[in-house]
Amino acid sequence: MLSIDKLKFDFLFNAYFGEEGANLKRFVSLAYLDMNRTLRGISTSDPNGTIQPKAGELIKNQVNYLNENAVPDDKTVPFDTFDSWHHKLADALIKCYTDAPNVDNPVCFTYGQAQKWINMTIKYCWLFGGSELQGLDHWFKAAHIPVDRKILYAVIEGKIFQALPCKDGWLKWGDFDTDPISEMRKLAEKVCKDGWSKWKDWDEYQSFQDKIRIVSNKCDKFPLYLESIWWNKSS
Repeated sequence: MLSIDKLKFDFLFNAYFGEEGANLKRFVSLAYLDMNRTLRGISTSDPNGTIQPKAGELIKNQVNYLNENAVPDDKTVPFDTFDSWHHKLADALIKCYTDAPNVDNPVCFTYGQAQKWINMTIKYCWLFGGSELQGLDHWFKAAHIPVDRKILYAVIEGKIFQALPCKDGWLKWGDFDTDPISEMRKLAEKVCKDGWSKWKDWDEYQSFQDKIRIVSNKCDKFPLYLESIWWNKSS
C-alpha cells in the first residue's frame, strides 16, 4: 500500500511534469518550456514543429550517455570532460535551429538558450531523477547552473554571498580574491544588458560557470545546490 507522502509526491510530480513518458523525457520537455518563451520567429522558421522534438531527443540521448558512463566512486569528477560534453551538446542544439526547415527565416538560437534547456534538464534530474538516473550522481558535482535573470541579478547585487554556510562559518565577500568575484559581476552586468537568452559567447559563459565553481568550492557545496538556494531566495 502506498503511503500518503508517496501519493502526494506522485500527484505533484505528475501535475508538474505531466503523466506520460519516462522521467527523463518529461524533464527535457519541461526544461524546454523554461526556455521557449525566448524563441523568436519559431512558428515561421519551423511551421510543422519538427525542431523541438529532434533537439529534445538529442538532449535526452546525451544525458543518457552521462548516465551510462557514471563516474566511479573512487575517481575525481572530470570537470573538463563535463564542460566539453556541455559545449558539444550546446553546439548541436544551435545547429538544430540554424538548420530550420524554412532556411529563409532561420531561428537565432544562442548559447544562452541552449544552456537554459540543458541545465534545467540536469537540475530536474538532480532533484527528481531517482534510481533510474543514479549514474548521474557524481556528474551533478560538475554540472552547470541554469543562468537566468534571477541568478544574474543575485550576482550583481551580491545576494549569492548572503547567509551561506561555508567551511569556516558563513560566506562573506572578504572570503574571496577580488578579481574573480568582480569579473563575475562584470559578466553578469554585461549579459543583463541584452538578456541571458541572447548570450552568444561560449568563453564568457564558461568563465561565468568557472567563477560559480569558485564560490561553491568555498562553501564545500556543488553549484546546483547553491543555485537552488539563490533562486529560491530571489523568488
